[in-house]
Amino acid sequence: GDGPLADRVAAAAQRDGRIEWMGWQSLDKVLDVMGRASFLLMTSVWYETFGRTLIEAFSKGTPVIVSRMGAMAELVEDGRTGLLFQPGDSHDLILRIRQLWHDPIGRQRMREACREEFEQKYTAAENYRQLMEIYEQVLSRPHHESPCEPAGV
Repeated sequence: GDGPLADRVAAAAQRDGRIEWMGWQSLDKVLDVMGRASFLLMTSVWYETFGRTLIEAFSKGTPVIVSRMGAMAELVEDGRTGLLFQPGDSHDLILRIRQLWHDPIGRQRMREACREEFEQKYTAAENYRQLMEIYEQVLSRPHHESPCEPAGV
């Protein structure tokens, strides 16, 4: 990708043939690469509010490895749609990477679970259904009830 560390990543790629720095790419290209990946590794140390990248991986049937933090840990079902590691524990992260890398049958099972998770929870049609349900709940309240106050207050 691109960002404040782009120069450091590009330099690392020149030193190490195992690293490929692709620079900025379109979303279609990113999703294509993500779909062909064995898994997605998201080692964020921040409390993400929602892991859009994880959902994009799920849309392509790509398992993920994330830290046990905030929304990332809530979105990933450990052992089903990916693996969780302890934040700041590089040894645990390495163990999870090796575990998934050396388990092609498990990765395939997770690929299917990721796609199923996406279809059940994150498609445009499902999000529209959920939004309409919220609107219906609000509109069905008596007019004197504020949507910000609990019922009966």
